[in-house]
Amino acid sequence: MRPVSAAWKAGLCGRTSNSPLHITRHLVSCPGEHLQGSFFVGRERETRGKTQRYTLKTKTSPQKKVLSLVLCVAMLLSVMVMGTGAAFSDEDEFSPQYQEAAEVLTGMKVMQGYDDGSFLPQRNITRAQVATMIYRAATGDVNDTKTDIYKDYDKFDDVQSTDWFAGYVGYCANGELIKGFTPTTFGPNKNVTGYQVLAMILRAVGYDANDEFTGSGWEIRTATTAESLGMLKNVQEATLGQPATRELVAELIFRAMLVPTVTYMPAVGYVPVKEADKTTLSLGEREFELTGPTDQTDDWGRPAYRWNYEVSGKSAYTDVAIAPVATHNVATSQCDIATDLGENGKVTVDIYTNGTGNKTTSTISASNTKAMLGGQGTQIEVYDYTNAAGKQVNSLVIVDTYLAQVTDVISIRTDNAGHLSRNALIELDVYSNGYQKAPQTVYLTDDEDYTYTEGQMVLVNAVDSTTGQIAYTAKNVLGIGNRNIADTLDILQAAESIVGSQSKIFWNDQRHEINDTTYNDAARFYLDDAGNDQDANHTWYFDQFGNLIGAMDVISSNYAVLKDIQWITVPGEDGYAQATLVDFSGNQTKATIDTIDGNTGTDFTTWANKDYTPLYNDRDGSIGFLTNGNYLRISDELSRNAALNGYALYRVDTNLDDTVSLQGYDFIEYATSVTITTNASALLDIAGMRVISVNDNTQYMVRDASDNTYDVYTGTASIPTIKNANVFYCDVNNDTIADYVYVKTGTLAAMDGSHVIYVSDGSYSKSVNANTYVMENVILDGVENSTVTVKDESVAKNLAAGEGKTFVADFDNGIVDTVALATVNTKNVSAPETTSKIVYLGDDVKVNGNTMIGEYNTTSYRIDNAAACGEDVELTTSELDGYGVWVVYTTGTYNTVSHIYVGTALGETATMTATVTSNNVSEKNLFDVDNETWTYKNAGAQATLSVVLHDNATLKVDNSGTFSITAETNKPFTVVSEAGNVTYDYVVKITPAVVPDTVPLSKDYTLYVGSAIQDQPTLAYVDKADALAYAKTIDPANNGTENVTLTIGGTAASAGQKSLLDIYETMTIAQGSSFNGSSSENVDLNSGNVILIQITYENTKTCYVAYVVK
Repeated sequence: MRPVSAAWKAGLCGRTSNSPLHITRHLVSCPGEHLQGSFFVGRERETRGKTQRYTLKTKTSPQKKVLSLVLCVAMLLSVMVMGTGAAFSDEDEFSPQYQEAAEVLTGMKVMQGYDDGSFLPQRNITRAQVATMIYRAATGDVNDTKTDIYKDYDKFDDVQSTDWFAGYVGYCANGELIKGFTPTTFGPNKNVTGYQVLAMILRAVGYDANDEFTGSGWEIRTATTAESLGMLKNVQEATLGQPATRELVAELIFRAMLVPTVTYMPAVGYVPVKEADKTTLSLGEREFELTGPTDQTDDWGRPAYRWNYEVSGKSAYTDVAIAPVATHNVATSQCDIATDLGENGKVTVDIYTNGTGNKTTSTISASNTKAMLGGQGTQIEVYDYTNAAGKQVNSLVIVDTYLAQVTDVISIRTDNAGHLSRNALIELDVYSNGYQKAPQTVYLTDDEDYTYTEGQMVLVNAVDSTTGQIAYTAKNVLGIGNRNIADTLDILQAAESIVGSQSKIFWNDQRHEINDTTYNDAARFYLDDAGNDQDANHTWYFDQFGNLIGAMDVISSNYAVLKDIQWITVPGEDGYAQATLVDFSGNQTKATIDTIDGNTGTDFTTWANKDYTPLYNDRDGSIGFLTNGNYLRISDELSRNAALNGYALYRVDTNLDDTVSLQGYDFIEYATSVTITTNASALLDIAGMRVISVNDNTQYMVRDASDNTYDVYTGTASIPTIKNANVFYCDVNNDTIADYVYVKTGTLAAMDGSHVIYVSDGSYSKSVNANTYVMENVILDGVENSTVTVKDESVAKNLAAGEGKTFVADFDNGIVDTVALATVNTKNVSAPETTSKIVYLGDDVKVNGNTMIGEYNTTSYRIDNAAACGEDVELTTSELDGYGVWVVYTTGTYNTVSHIYVGTALGETATMTATVTSNNVSEKNLFDVDNETWTYKNAGAQATLSVVLHDNATLKVDNSGTFSITAETNKPFTVVSEAGNVTYDYVVKITPAVVPDTVPLSKDYTLYVGSAIQDQPTLAYVDKADALAYAKTIDPANNGTENVTLTIGGTAASAGQKSLLDIYETMTIAQGSSFNGSSSENVDLNSGNVILIQITYENTKTCYVAYVVK
C-alpha cells in the first residue's frame, strides 16, 4: 500500500495554504478511460443538455496557481461505476480552501450532497449529522449497513431508537467519540462547533485517552493537537468556536483521515498504531485504503493529482486537476508563454497537442517574439506546478476545435423491467483534416440520450491519433453493434451561424467578409462550400471564440417539385413569376422565381439549358421554354400553364433578395420506363438494369396527374410498386444512393398474391363509397402505418380479433380477400421476394449473434439484415421471452430473414369443453374423464351437443349440433392449437339411459325456505341415487342456515306421514331428526349443498326428492 505522501501532508503540492480551489467533476464510465477535458476558458460545454461554465483567463491577466478538483469516480478491474455524478450546482458558494475536502469525502460517500445537486457548503450542521459522518469515516460503512446494531444503545435521554440518527450516535457514544452536554443529553439537533467536530474526529483517530478534550480549556488543547497534526493549515482558528458549516466539517474530517491512528502508552504518551506488518495507518488508509497522491494526466495532457480508495469493496479514485496559470485562444508567441511561466530566459516545456499521443518537449525563449504556438481559435493552456514528487513542471496543452455535423442520433431503449437494452449513439462527420475534403465519421455512445438532432452542426474537441486522424476504437455498442467509437471527443456546443454571401474575397489571408462584416478564420476552417462564390448565400459557422470555422451550402437550399407556375401582374410594375413548390415533407410553399432550368417546349426529355428567365407572354399566349434568349414564357392564367404542372424536380436555392433559383441541370437526373418495387434496393430500367440505388432513407414523391396531387414516402419499404415510371432523382452526397426520387408519371401496380399483415390496431371502419372495410395502422409487408381495404366485415373481424398477431392475407386486385393466421406451418408469401416464406417460431426463441432459432424446430435463421416490426423490443433471447415471433425469409444457403414480427404469443394448447342439452336435463357439462373420451348417459330422445374451445384453438373435425339418441352415439372432434403446433382428437360418447323409477305425489306438496315457496314437486324417485342425479336447483334469497319446511295441502305433514330433511355434502348423508306437524329443520343453504327429502308413505315405503342450492 502506497502511503499518503509527506509532501501532500505538508501542503507542498502545487499550492500554498491560501490558494483557492476551483472545482469541477467528471465521471469516467469504464476502466482504462481517463479524464475528459474540463476547459478553463470562456465557453460552455454542453453534454446531453447539461451545461458547465468556465471562467475566461486571458494572457493579459494570468491567474494564480490554483487547483481544480475533477472528481472521476470509476471502477477499476471491471467493476461498476460509482460516484456522485455531476459537479455540485452551488460550486460558487464554496470557500476555495474547503471544496477539495467536500468533493473527496462525497466521492468516498462519507458525506452526501442534496437531491437537487447542491452541497450547501455554508449551511450549519447539527451534532447528529456530524455523528453520522464520524461513524462512516471511522468504520468505512458508508452504506450504513450496521447502524441498527447501535440504535438501542441507551445513553442519552434525547436519542430514541426510532430516531434516524440513533445508530450513528449510539456507535459514537459506545466508542466514547462523542460527549453529551450532560451525562444524559446529547443535543442531536443543536448546531455543532468546529472545536466539537475536532474533538469527535480526533477521538476516532485515537486521541483524548486521558480526557484532554474535556474540562476547562478543552478547546485550546483540542486545537493545539489538531494544529500539531497539520489539520488546520486551511482553517482560521477564529471560526472553530462558531457554529460549523458543512464545508468546514468536510475539511476537518478529511484532514483527520490523513493522519496516523494512535494509541496511548503511559510511559511515552501517544504513539502510532502498528499493524501486523509494522506499518502505521491513517483512518483513510485503514477504512478506505486511501493512498496518494500520484501524478496523472488526462487524455489531453492536463495534469492532476490522484487519490485512490475503496468504497464498499470497490476501487475508485478522485483526481485533483491543476488549473492552468493562463489560457490563450489565438496564436501566441514564445515570449508571451515565457511571461505566463514567470521566466525571463529559456525554459523547457512539455507540449501536448490534441492529446497525450502527440507530446513534444521544446525550449521556450522569453526573447523570441516571432515563433508562434497554436493558432486562431486554438486553445492553449499554460501549466506551472509542483508535481506529487515535489518536482517543478512546465507544460502546455494545445487543443483544436473542429466543426462537425450530427448525421444520426439513436436513443436509449429499456426492457419491460427498466433495464438498459440499447445505448444511445450519436454519429458525427468531423471536418478534421484540411487536405481531405471528406469528413471523418466517428461515433459516441452513452447510457443517457443525447440532446443534439440529426443535421445539427456542432463544435468538438477530439484527441488525435499519431496519423493525424481522430483516434477511435471499434466497439460493440449495446443493442446496436460495432461502431468506431471516438477515444476522446467532447461536443462543446451547437455551432452558431449566420446566412449571407461574401461581399469581398481576401486572397492568402485567413479572413472572410460576410454581409460587409469581416471575420477571422479559425485555424481549422476546413469546410468551405463557398470558395470564391460571391453570389450565393451560404451558412457560415462560428467557433466558441467568434471565429469562422466553416461555410456550407445555404440551409435554405432544398429539393422540391414544381407543382405549378403563374405570372403575377402588378399594376405599374413589371410583375413576377410565382411558383407553387412541393417539398418531400409534403409541404407546399409559394416562391418568386428568378431563374429556372429546363428544355425546349413543355414536355421534359432532358436538361437542355439552365437559368431560364420567366417572361410574361401577353402576345400569342403560348408557353414553354425558349432556347432563343433563354426565356420561359408563362401566362397570368394558371390554367393556361397546366402543361408545366409537376414539370420536374429541382434544387431550390434562395437568393439574397428572397427569390429562388430552380436548378436541375447540374443536380438532377432523369430516366424513363423505370420500375420501382417495394423493398427493392435499386430503380431498374426497361432492360432490368440498375438506374440508381435506393435505401430506407431515400425520400420519394409520387404525382397523381389526374388532379396534380402528391404523395410522399420515406424508404424502399414504404413506396408502392410502380411500373413504366418517368422519374427524376438526385444523389446529394455522392454515395451512389438516391436521396430524392420524384415519380412524375407511372402505373401503380395493384397488389395481388399473399402478403403479410401485422395487426397493430384492431379497429376498422366501413368504406364510404363501397361495401368494403378499411383497417388503418397495420404493418403490411414490413411497412408501418399502412392501410388495407378488406372485402367484407367477417374478414375485418378476423383481423381485428388478432391484434398483435401476424396474418397471411390473400389480395385480389388490391383488396384483402381472405386471411389466415401465420402459424408453425410455413406459408408462401409474395413479398419482399416471390420466394419468401413466413413461419411462426413460438414464444421461446433463441438468438445467438446473427442467428435465430425457433421453439419448435432446430432450423436456424439469419437475422443480421432483418427489419424488426411490431413490439419495440430488443432482438435478444431474454427480451423476446414471452413474445410471439414470426419471420419472413427466403431459403438458400442460409434461411435469410427480411422481416421479424414480434407480437402476442399464439395459443399452444388444443383443449375443449363439451356441453350436452337434452329435453329432460338442462345443460350438462362434460369434463375430460379419460384423456380424450367423454361419456354421457342421456335420458332424453333429443340432445344438443356444443363445444367451447380454449386458448384460441380451432376445430378441424366438428360434430356439434342436435341429434336423436336411439343407440350409443360417438361424436369425434379434432382440435388444433392456435399456433398449429398441437393437434388432438376427442370423442364424446352418448348412450341412452334407463328411465328411473318414480312415484307420483298425489298430494299438494310445497317446499318452503323460510317463508318463500321454492318448489311444488309432483314426482319423487324410488331410488335415492336417481333423486340425487336429477336434483332440482333452488335459489334461496339468502345463504347460510335457514328454516326449510315441506307441507302437504298447505299444512304440515301428518304424524302418519313422517318426513326427514337431510343435508347432502360430499356424498355423505348426515341424518337429521324427523319432524311432525308444522315443524321444520335448519338447513345449511350454502352454494352447492344438496337437500335430500325422504318421504315415507304407506307406512314403510320411502321415496326421495332432492334439491341443489344454486
